[in-house]
Amino acid sequence: MIKVSIICMIYKSTKFAKWVYDSVQKYTPMLKRGEAEFFFVANDPTVEVVDFLREKNYPFIVAIHEHLSAEELAELGIENREYLRRVYQAWNQGILHAKGQMVCLINSDNYFSDNWLENLMKYSNFNTYVVPQLVEPLQRGKDLFWCALHAEFGHLPEEFMEEDFLAFADKVRMTGIRNLGVFQPCLLYKDVAICAGLYPEGNRINADGSITTGDTAFCNRLMKMNVKHITALDSVVYHMGEGELLDLSAQERNMCDKKYARNNYIPMYKAIPHFTLENIGTELPQTENAEQIYEKLLVPYYDNPQVDKLCDNLKDIVFGEDRSGKLYLFCAGANGRRLHKNLLIRGLEADAFSDNNSKLWDTYVDSIKCIAPQELEKDSVIIVTKDEPEELVQELRSKGYKRVLTYQELKNNIDNTPVAYEERVVKSWKE
Repeated sequence: MIKVSIICMIYKSTKFAKWVYDSVQKYTPMLKRGEAEFFFVANDPTVEVVDFLREKNYPFIVAIHEHLSAEELAELGIENREYLRRVYQAWNQGILHAKGQMVCLINSDNYFSDNWLENLMKYSNFNTYVVPQLVEPLQRGKDLFWCALHAEFGHLPEEFMEEDFLAFADKVRMTGIRNLGVFQPCLLYKDVAICAGLYPEGNRINADGSITTGDTAFCNRLMKMNVKHITALDSVVYHMGEGELLDLSAQERNMCDKKYARNNYIPMYKAIPHFTLENIGTELPQTENAEQIYEKLLVPYYDNPQVDKLCDNLKDIVFGEDRSGKLYLFCAGANGRRLHKNLLIRGLEADAFSDNNSKLWDTYVDSIKCIAPQELEKDSVIIVTKDEPEELVQELRSKGYKRVLTYQELKNNIDNTPVAYEERVVKSWKE
C-alpha cells in the first residue's frame, strides 16, 4: 500500500532532475519497501527534460498549461507573474494524480538527509501540515525564510558538499516541532488538501493592493480547518535557492507539446470548488489526545539560558508581570506582518490581527486570524503597527482599551532581544 506520494516539479534542468532524484532514492527507504511512490511533474517542460526522464526511466507526468495574458490574469484577480499560476496548477495536478494517502511536495533544489520523510510522517495526522527544518545557503539572506537555518553547502549540484551537509544535519537534528515554518517541502493528507480546495491558481491581488501568495492562501485555508502548520525539527533538508534558474546550461528553446509528451501527458482535472467542513457537515478525524501530544512536542525557539531570559523579559514588557490577556496586532499590513515575525522568533505569539478594513475580517494573515475591532477583548494587549499610530491609539483608549502600545515604543526592546537560535547553530557547526 502506498502511504505517501512524493512529488517534485521539473521543467528545464536535467542536472537538477538527476540530483534530486538520486537524493530521494538514497534517503527514502520507504520507496524500496513499496510504501511510497515518487514522480516528477514535468511542468511545461523542454524536450530535453522529457528525453532525459525517459532515458533514465524516471517516473513522470507531463502537465501542459494554457498561457494567459496580463489582462486575463487581472480579470481573475491574479498577480501578473503568469508562470506562478502554472506552478500552482502543476502542484494541484500532482496532488490529484497521486496514489498515496498523503502527499509530500518537494522541489528540485532540495537535498535530503537520513529519516527526513519518516520524521515528517511521525508528526502527521489529519490536523497537521508538516514541513522540515530547512537549511539555506548563507548568501540567500536571513529575512527570506526567517525560520530556516543558514549554512553553506553549495549552490549547484556539482558543487554540493554532501558529507558536510549530512554532518550538519546530524548536529542540528532534534526531536520535536515548532509552530509555522517554510511552505515546502510539505507533507499532508491528500484528502485534506482537496477539502481545502487545493492551491489557488496564482498569487492573489487583495482589495488593498497587497499580494497574498498561493502558498499563504493555501495554508490559511488549512488553518480555518484547524490544520496546524508545524516544523519537524528532526527532518533536515537543504534548499539551494533559485533551483533550475541557477542552471545556465539549461535552455528554454525546444518546448514539449502534447504530441511529444505522448502517454506521459496527463488530463488536466478541473479545479475542485472550494468547500469547508461546515458544508459537508463533518469534522476531520484527529489523533486521540492530539492537542496534548502537540503541546508536549513543542520546542521553544531557544535553549540558551541567557537568550531565554531576554525573551522572557520581552514578555514582561509587552504583557506586564502578570502575563494576562491576549495579544492583538492592530493593522494587518506590512508593519504588522513584520512585527508578527519578529515577536514569534523571540518566543511571543500574537493571538490575532485586527484591522479597520472589513474585507480583512475573518481572513488569515501570516496564518493567524484577522478579527473585527469590536471583537477585541477589553483586557487584551493591543500593539498598533501603523507608521503614524497616535490617532488610532487615542481612539482605542477612548473605547476603554487600557493596554495599548505602539510598534515604535517596542522597537528598541525587540531589537535588543536577540534572535540567536540560528546564529548559535551555525557558529557551533563552524567550531
